[in-house]
Amino acid sequence: MNGVINDVVEGPSASEIFVSKWLWYSKPLGGDHGSRTFEEKLNEVKESLGKMLIPADVLLRCSRRASNTTSTSTSTWECVEATAMKAKMYNGLAISTDRTKLFAVAS
Repeated sequence: MNGVINDVVEGPSASEIFVSKWLWYSKPLGGDHGSRTFEEKLNEVKESLGKMLIPADVLLRCSRRASNTTSTSTSTWECVEATAMKAKMYNGLAISTDRTKLFAVAS
């Protein structure tokens, strides 16, 4: 999965969750404190600004699928995009008390 998980909220049932996923921001080869050239620092600033201005983060709807094997019962999770709309940094998920609406805040 490209990106990092930010928020998780339970969906309509215990076998469904919603997850906000942010794009992964790359780090320089030397890490945050490694020695870098001016050009590397400039490219990092340009990359970060571009990601902040272009909506690219997604909401995922993940469902648990039970699968019975001969010896044990296991489950796997399958995730799909919950909406076609992308946003800049989804940062806050909530579900209504009747579990019919998902609320998402984009920073």
